[in-house]
Amino acid sequence: MDFGGFFVMGTGFATDADSVSFVRDGEFHIDATLTADNGLVFRAHLEIEGTTQGDRIDENYAVVESRYGKFKIGGDDPVRGTYLNGVIYARGGWVGYYSSTNVTQIDAKAGVSGGADAPGLFYESPDLNGFRFGLSYQPDHDRDGAPSGDDGDSNDPVFRADQAFSVGAVYQRKGRVMGFGVSGGYLATEGVKDVWHVGGYLQHGGFRVAAHYEDDGTEEFVLGARYRDGPLILGGGYGYDAVGGDD
Repeated sequence: MDFGGFFVMGTGFATDADSVSFVRDGEFHIDATLTADNGLVFRAHLEIEGTTQGDRIDENYAVVESRYGKFKIGGDDPVRGTYLNGVIYARGGWVGYYSSTNVTQIDAKAGVSGGADAPGLFYESPDLNGFRFGLSYQPDHDRDGAPSGDDGDSNDPVFRADQAFSVGAVYQRKGRVMGFGVSGGYLATEGVKDVWHVGGYLQHGGFRVAAHYEDDGTEEFVLGARYRDGPLILGGGYGYDAVGGDD
């Protein structure tokens, strides 16, 4: 058993609200690992939110891992948001030019991560010389924390209203000085417009530039750059999104 987590805080000025916004996010993580004699690795992961007023349980799933990849069941984001390398953040996803926090447009990142950690089935491939891909299926893409009795055969129209299939992939190569990566993802849901994205980055030493494009009914485009020297990261970027008919 391992116990851990994180807590981050920050502040920024939001021009659309003409006010100062504060960012805080924290989680407590519980992880369990067991390795069987035949080499299979069993894992369990649970995240408990530290700052939300709603659902206290975030990602929660169990994994069976072998040389053929990872098979996962539980609540997590669809894989198209997992396989993404075209966006730069200073630290995780809490402060950046493409973020779901109050500092930037509140809807700006919703399409990238997608879903609310809805229960489903997931597969993640092993690393194939720099290439990785994943598949996921979630009976109700927008439902977080569905009861264990909802097994996919329920007649509940809410539960069966949003059959979600997702695929994502990344390819990246790193040398001593130069590096690059590309990524893409696709999400198809029942009765909702399909969503897709592509992105990538180029890196030279501690300097990296990245770009990302997404079509989720509106067009979203971001471009950023950063320089990293040990623990110091300097960066910034530009994000364009049309939300509610406004740019």
